[in-house]
Amino acid sequence: MDGPVFGAIVTALFIFAVRTLSQRLRQRKRPAPEPTYLGSAPMPFSHDEWVARMRLDWTSGGGSIVLSDDPETDDHGEIYQWVANLLNKSDFSADDRHILNSVYQSLNFDIPFPATKIVRDELLQTVRMKIKDPSWTRFPD
Repeated sequence: MDGPVFGAIVTALFIFAVRTLSQRLRQRKRPAPEPTYLGSAPMPFSHDEWVARMRLDWTSGGGSIVLSDDPETDDHGEIYQWVANLLNKSDFSADDRHILNSVYQSLNFDIPFPATKIVRDELLQTVRMKIKDPSWTRFPD
C-alpha cells in the first residue's frame, strides 16, 4: 500500500472513530447530580444533619457573633429566637431554604468575617421582614 493512501485511510478511520465516540458520549445518560448545599461541593451528610450542625453552631455562640456586627441591637433577641425556631423545623419553604443558606454562610467562619457582611445584612433584613409580617415572602408566586 502506498504511503499517502495508507495515511488517508488511517486519517479517515481516526475521524470516524472520533465522531462515533462523540455521538455515543452525547447519547449516554448522565448520572443525576449529587445533592449539594449552596450549589457548591457535594454534601457529605444529609440535609437534616446539615441543619442540625447549623443549629448547634447558632446556639453555641455563632448566632451571637453574627448579630454582634449589627448596630440595631434592640431586636437581636427576637432575631436570634426566630432563626433558632427555623433551625428546629423539618419542612422548609423556598424562603426558609434561602434563609438557611444565608445562616450557613454567616456561620462559615472559614470565610473572612468582613467578606460575609453583605450576607449577614441580607439575613438580618430578611428575618426582620419575616418577623414583621410572617406571610411576607422573598419569592412571591
